[in-house]
Amino acid sequence: MSNFSATRILEDALEAYSEAKPRSQQAKIGPSAIYSCRRQVYHQIKGTLKTNLSTNFLPSLMGNAIHSMIEEAMGKDYSEDIFGDDFEKEIPVEYNGLPGHVDLYIKSKNAVVDWKTSTKSKLTSKRYPWPNNQYITQVHIYGYLLKMAKGYEVETVKLVGLARDGGLQDIVEWTEDYDEEKALTGIRWINEQYANAEKGIVPKPEKNAKNYCSGYCPFFDPTGEIGCPGLEVGGW
Repeated sequence: MSNFSATRILEDALEAYSEAKPRSQQAKIGPSAIYSCRRQVYHQIKGTLKTNLSTNFLPSLMGNAIHSMIEEAMGKDYSEDIFGDDFEKEIPVEYNGLPGHVDLYIKSKNAVVDWKTSTKSKLTSKRYPWPNNQYITQVHIYGYLLKMAKGYEVETVKLVGLARDGGLQDIVEWTEDYDEEKALTGIRWINEQYANAEKGIVPKPEKNAKNYCSGYCPFFDPTGEIGCPGLEVGGW
């Protein structure tokens, strides 16, 4: 009776759970797509059939789980006793067709906070300092959407990085004054991707097929017939 795999049962359950999550079914691209692979964004916009069904979705799933845990923790009575009504959490916003999801808004500080999950090595990397320009632009766009869609004042943006393999002592916080031009620059990038897709302009592959595409892109396709072959397919 032992000739079955509990690991496989777990994998199947997690995969089905991941596919059912709202972000997996999202049709419009949002701030999270900023400055990512243009070819991948093109396929998202065009609704290309997924060609890679073996992506490593677990880190993203764990990130979503941590977000849910934070939302629950900050919504409990004991948190409200501490913070009162000084913050709003998990705010859906949309302006001019661009959707977003603000993790936290602190009213007394006019501050937008975005939770991020990563690893200790990435949060403390000197070669690739955290946060990157993608994350920075994202949080400025969240501030812009909140301001334009709901009329909130935004003065400060924050990114808080939680290490999936660390503890409370490994949390990293980054702060910057809100900059509307940074938000608009990112939005122009998104609009450019929509315009190019409408014109049928297919971007060139931007990611390494072996180190990224095969493990993380749902549109990876070694043949290039439907999806994207990525860079450096040869020489595996």
